[in-house]
Amino acid sequence: MAKSSLSKNWLGPSVSFTLKAQAPDGKVQDFPFQLCLNFNALSLVEKKTGIPLTNPGEIFKVLNVTNIMTLFWAAIQAYHSDEDRFVGEDGLEFVGSLLNFKNSAGAVDAVWEAFLLAVPDETAAKLRAAVAEAAQAKARGESALDPTTAQATASE
Repeated sequence: MAKSSLSKNWLGPSVSFTLKAQAPDGKVQDFPFQLCLNFNALSLVEKKTGIPLTNPGEIFKVLNVTNIMTLFWAAIQAYHSDEDRFVGEDGLEFVGSLLNFKNSAGAVDAVWEAFLLAVPDETAAKLRAAVAEAAQAKARGESALDPTTAQATASE
């Protein structure tokens, strides 16, 4: 999916992230990415997962392998769609081959940061506070609220 000359100037805010992936020969290779969750990316996620993203935080409640892979792949499209290896079904499959349980937590964190850049600042601040509160509760051994539910109250 080649970018039109118009869209090249309107990609949206992004997060830098380097994914470290092990090549078939055993060597670790760095893949530097810019992640952006604009509506084009969110539309790709909706199409691939079937999860409606009118409340985009919903996808973070269901972080299975398919959703992690799809979120990451969609988030790199704005800045990397000129690289054929990341485009379309083959691109999704290639991204899936790069991700594993060793590197997916970092990828999810980068997608989360890109998501926070895509929502209103007030919502992002409330979500960050909810995540910090949940982490503190977990450290104390208490039950933690799902931080993505803060988005619903943040927009009210």
